[in-house]
Order: sequence, then structure tokens, then C-alpha cells
Amino acid sequence: MANYTQITNLVAGSNKYSFSKSADYVDVFDFTQELDYGAAPAGGSSEVYQLVELGTTKGRNKLQGAKTICIHNEGGGAAELSFRTQLYDATANTELTGTIASTESGTEVVWWTTFNTILSPGEHIILPSNRFVSYTRDNSSDPGVATSAGNQTQVLDTIVSSLGSYSSGNVGIDVATNTNEAMDDSETDMDVVDGDKFMAGDFIRVGNEIFEVTSVATNTLTVKRGRLGSAAASHLTNQDIYHFLGNHLVEYNDHTVVQTDKYGAFHCSTFFGQGRSANADGVAGNIDGIVPGSIAIRFYTEGAFQECGLAGKTLGESTGLSASTQYYFKVTQDGGAQQELNITTGTSVTYSSVLKLIQTAINDNSILNASVGLVNGDVRFSANTNKSSSAIALAAGTTGTSMFATGDFNVTQDVARAAEVKDDSMRDYKNITKAISNDYLYDDGKGNLVRASGGSGTVNYETGEIKFNGCPPNSEFKVTVNTGSALSGGDAEIGEATGAQGNIIDAIYGRSLNPKVSTKVRCLVFY
Repeated sequence: MANYTQITNLVAGSNKYSFSKSADYVDVFDFTQELDYGAAPAGGSSEVYQLVELGTTKGRNKLQGAKTICIHNEGGGAAELSFRTQLYDATANTELTGTIASTESGTEVVWWTTFNTILSPGEHIILPSNRFVSYTRDNSSDPGVATSAGNQTQVLDTIVSSLGSYSSGNVGIDVATNTNEAMDDSETDMDVVDGDKFMAGDFIRVGNEIFEVTSVATNTLTVKRGRLGSAAASHLTNQDIYHFLGNHLVEYNDHTVVQTDKYGAFHCSTFFGQGRSANADGVAGNIDGIVPGSIAIRFYTEGAFQECGLAGKTLGESTGLSASTQYYFKVTQDGGAQQELNITTGTSVTYSSVLKLIQTAINDNSILNASVGLVNGDVRFSANTNKSSSAIALAAGTTGTSMFATGDFNVTQDVARAAEVKDDSMRDYKNITKAISNDYLYDDGKGNLVRASGGSGTVNYETGEIKFNGCPPNSEFKVTVNTGSALSGGDAEIGEATGAQGNIIDAIYGRSLNPKVSTKVRCLVFY
């Protein structure tokens, strides 16, 4: 795979501006077309030529996956360029309104339009991608600009467990279609009521078995059985199917919520069940997938600790506990069963020595996953699990001498802090609210995920598959994403015969504007 770099330099007096773009490409389409003047019906235009056709499949002068398009007028006359796109209703979040009913036959016909421009001799135009659509606008109420904002479904800063149709017991989203046959524990074809809701690569759950979908043929899924540590089993017909959202980097029952692993990594075959419709990209359905550039993920990293109510303490000073004495204390974590722990002091009872003993007792407990340390002069017990339910609760020991009734620890403990995500805004000294985005993992519109404070990954806008690492460990998160838009997913091609929805330039046309003078254009498409 080769790489190209596009550089644009602008000089205006003493001011200089430079812009560049680099991308990988497989090949380049380089085509020069003479645009002849011709008969001018009603005193009008010359002949129109199709310069290139763009789509999701390959064909003669038809290109797949265009990344950059450049058209240069190399002739002596002005040219008109016409870019054909699909027309959508800017106020609707389904593409059903992107079609019109034929008054002659009563069947739906794809509604498409063109945007046109004039290219004078020596001029060129560069399009950064093939992703262009057009929107209608209701000028009776608002003649302003039309964007995809009204043409989308949005999930805004929502924890995965609060998404619609989420099942905590299955760690998944109900697909809203069921199995359509009984299966034994070895069959690799699964009949479902509606196959449009699935894509190759999906991990789905039926009962306690995880399946990996390898292909979809209408309403039959070809699957691999017993994935992610689950066991292949027999299943009755008409069983609920779930998009499995648990972390695919661990076994299916290792986590009870959607979270990163202990290294801060995560993988899921769908974007948490979002961007899937019952009609795929068909006549009455949305374009499936995720809107590029709309993803933002914020992690639970704050709170989930309790402090002992001390102040100004240092590691080298005494805790006030007695040497060679056993002390008991209780810790409850994340709403689980209360655990009573004990330590036996040695000859040293400094904070450094005692905190090491407490940490060892916590580490030796199979239930707790917590840390203890001196923070701002106070002893802090913190949950190592960054979940929405993460919490630490301290209590006095009852089996023997309570640590929280002795020495420096014989004080009223601070109120426990609940887990939370970091604030995404702050107020400056003028009381102006400013956004903070460093803690968000977000996408760049090209499938890459980045996070300024650590973390990176990739996302597939068509299937929703998401992978990232280097983020907060053992952490739940909140997601923001747009779906159901004309800009969603991968490339979608207009289908005039089928009514399929499109989101890319369908074709590019050119003609000489002068009925007496021909011109010539060169078309470069990197794909």
C-alpha cells in the first residue's frame, strides 16, 4: 500500500498558509476527458460527460473507497462540474423521508440531487473524501444552514448499562429478534427471524453461550460456537439474542459490567449495539453504522474512596497504635460482603510500617481489590475498580481490638466518596465555563481513537467494532455517539432500482459551459 501527501500553499502578501494531508491508498484513477461543445438545445448547454462513478463495488470507470478527488481544468474553456448525491430531509432521523413516492406508479424512487460548480481554465478542485450528501431545508421556519444534527439519533454521555434494551444479566443489548430454530451443541448455522440486524464479526449471546458470526445469508447466520470461554449448548427455538457487549479480551463471565480489563484495554464487536436497524440500508431504514467523528468516551476514575479523617500526617511519624498488637477493621467494597481484616504490628508503628501491613491484609483477601495510602496527610482506602458502583466503606472491627478505636485512627471517618467520571468542564477566574476534553477517548473521523491523557484505539464505522488500550484499568465508561444519519457508517451506494440509501458522491459529470468552445479536464481519484 502506497502513501500520498497533498500539500496546499497559499501566499497573500506577506502572509503564508500551508495545509497538508497524508493517507494510504491502493491505486490512483487518472483520467483526462475532452469536453466537447455540442448542440445547444434551447440555446443552452453542451454535451454532458460522466467523468467517474463512485460506489461500494468496482466496475468499468467505477471506483470503490475513494479517499481524495482532484479535478483540474486543463483546457481553454470554462467547465461545469456536477456531483450527484442523495437528498435527505435535514429534520428527520430516519432516511424514509429521503425518498419520494412516484405519482405515476406508487413505488418509491430514490430522491437524488446534484451540487454544481464552475471550473475556469487552470483551476482545480480537491475533495477530501467521497462522503457528500444533500439536505432539504424548510425555509418557511428557518432559512439557515442545514446539517446532520437534525438527521441523527444521539446517545449523550450515557453509561452502557443505561442504554435502551440493555440486559445486565446478559451483559448485552437485546437485538429484538429471536432464533428461528432449535439448535444442538454442534450446529454452525443459526436461523433467525431477521438477519438484517447482524454483521460478520458480531459476538452474540443466546443463553450462556457466546457465538461469533462469520457470515450472514438473509436470515441464516454462520457461527462459531462456544466463544470467549463459554460452552456450546443446545438451544430451543424463539430464544432471545443479545449483542454481547462484555470485554472480548477476557472470558465472557469474568466481568458483570462493560469495562476495561486490568491493563486498560477493551474490545467489542459492535458499538454497544448502536447503529443497527431492522432494514439495514434498505428503502425504509436508516443507514447502519456510526457517524464518523461523533464518538466520545469518558471513564470512571474519580471517587470510590474513604478517608480516615486525619490531617497533616507523614509516613515517618507514629500512628499511636501499640507495638506487637493485633488490630481488626472491616472493609466493604462495591456493595459486596463486608470483609473483616486484621494486622499485627511489629516494633515500628509509623504510618509507613502500618500502611504496608494494611495493604498486605487487603491483598491477601480474595474479595477486595483496593489500595491504602497517605494522601494529603490522611489515610485513604481506595477501590481499584473504576466502576459506576465502586465504593469503599470502613467499619470498626468486632472480633478483637478495633484499629478505628485506637491511636490516631480513633477519629470520625470522612464520608465515603462515590465513584464518578471526571468533570468535562471548568470555570475560570472570570466564571466562564470552558470545556475539558483531555480525558475523553474520541475518534478523528478516520477510524482512529485518541485520548490526550493516555489511550488509543480504532473503530469500524460500519460494524461498530471498537478496540482500545492504554486507558484507565478496570473502568466502566460513558459513551457519546451519533447514529441513524445520512453520514453514518461506511460507504453506502445509492440504489435507484432498490431504493437503497446512499451517503457518497454517486457520480461526477462535466461539460463545457461554452456552446462554441471545448475544454478538457483531468480527474484524479486516490482509492
